[in-house]
Amino acid sequence: MQASSTAPSSSPTAARPRSNPITGAADGRSASHSQGEPATRAAVYFKHGKPEDVLQAVEVEDLKRPAHNEVLIRVLLRPVHHGDLLGIAGRYQPGAVVPKEGVRLGFEGYGIVEEAGDGAP
Repeated sequence: MQASSTAPSSSPTAARPRSNPITGAADGRSASHSQGEPATRAAVYFKHGKPEDVLQAVEVEDLKRPAHNEVLIRVLLRPVHHGDLLGIAGRYQPGAVVPKEGVRLGFEGYGIVEEAGDGAP
């Protein structure tokens, strides 16, 4: 469902356009995806700390077709696990360094296989 930004809603629970934290686009989409599918985003941290201080919504490159023995999965649900929270705080593996490319959240997930590469079961 896409909310209309032309008429104000009288319902406090009505969907409202969101601003994309990366591009600032008013509809929550990236500039490259404004006319099509929503951009793929991931919750990422680049340093340890409190989730509200270090988590960022980062656009990530769409995956290509699966290679031999690989599958492409459309992730529908990727909850934040308590292990994620420990990792963000630097307590999952004490002394671990956050890599330059950051760490994406989500130890677990639920999705649908969209495409299978050659040889994939």
